[in-house]
Amino acid sequence: MKLPAGEVARLTRLYGDAQERILLALARAEAKGNSTAHLEAVRTEVARLLADLSDGTHQWTAEAVPRAYTDGLKAAEVMLGGYGVQADLAGIHTQAAQVLADNVYSTFSAMQSSIGRQVDDQLRAYALDAITGPVFGVGTTANAKSDIFTRMVNDGQGLLRTRADGSTYLGVQITPDGKWWDMQTYAEMSARTTLAETMRTGTEMRLGESGIDLVDVVGGGGNVCDSCQAAEDNGPYSLSGNDPDHMSIAEAEATYAHLFGPNCSHSVAPNTDAFDALEGTTAQ
Repeated sequence: MKLPAGEVARLTRLYGDAQERILLALARAEAKGNSTAHLEAVRTEVARLLADLSDGTHQWTAEAVPRAYTDGLKAAEVMLGGYGVQADLAGIHTQAAQVLADNVYSTFSAMQSSIGRQVDDQLRAYALDAITGPVFGVGTTANAKSDIFTRMVNDGQGLLRTRADGSTYLGVQITPDGKWWDMQTYAEMSARTTLAETMRTGTEMRLGESGIDLVDVVGGGGNVCDSCQAAEDNGPYSLSGNDPDHMSIAEAEATYAHLFGPNCSHSVAPNTDAFDALEGTTAQ
C-alpha cells in the first residue's frame, strides 16, 4: 500500500515551521537578555507556538488518520475481490479510526509537552542565575543576560542540540531507544509510521470481519532488510492469534525487529491457500 505522501509532507512542514519559530523566539531571548519580565514573555511566546502546533496536529490527525484507515479498507476490498460483506463505514470502522486518531495525537502531544517543560525549566533556571550569580560572585548580570541561547546548546540537556553542520535543532527524546530526534525529523518519521499502521489496521479489520484469519506479510519491494525478509518467508500469520499452528501477526511484529517499524513498507494480504479454501467452503 502506498502512503499518502501529501499528508506526511503536510505534517512535516507544520513541525518544521514550529521548530523555526521556537528557535527564533529563543534566539531573541539571547539578544534581549534574561530579565525576569523578558524571559516570562519568551515562555509565553513558546507556549503560544506549542498551542498552535497542538491545534494543527489535532486537525491533521482528525483528517489524515481516517483517510488512511479508509485507504486500508479499500486495499482489503481489492484483495477480497468482492468476497464477503461490504465494510460498514458508519459502524466499527468509524470507531476504530477515531481510536487510532486519538492515539496518534497523544504521541505528538507528548513531544509538545516535553519541549514545553524543557523551555520552562531552563528559562526559569537562567533567570535565577541572572539574579543569584552576581550575589554569590559567579559571573555578572550582564554576562548572564547574553548567553541564554548559547547555554541551552552547551548544557547538553537536550532542548537545543547541534547537527554535524553546526546548525541547531530542538531535540526530543521520546522513542524507547533513547535516541535524540530533530523535532521535524521525528514528525516525519512518526507520520509515516502511524499512517502505515493505520492503513494496515484498516486492512486487517476488513479481512477479519470477512472471515480471513491467515495472512502473509507482503509489499516490501526490492529493498527488504533481513528481518522483514524472514517475516515474508515464515508466514502465514494469524490475525486473531487463535490459530494454534501459526504465529499471530502481533507475535511476528515482536519477533522480527524491523517489521512494521519506521518507514517499513510491508503490510498484510490474505494467505492464498487459506483464502482459496475459505472461498471453496463458502461456495459449497
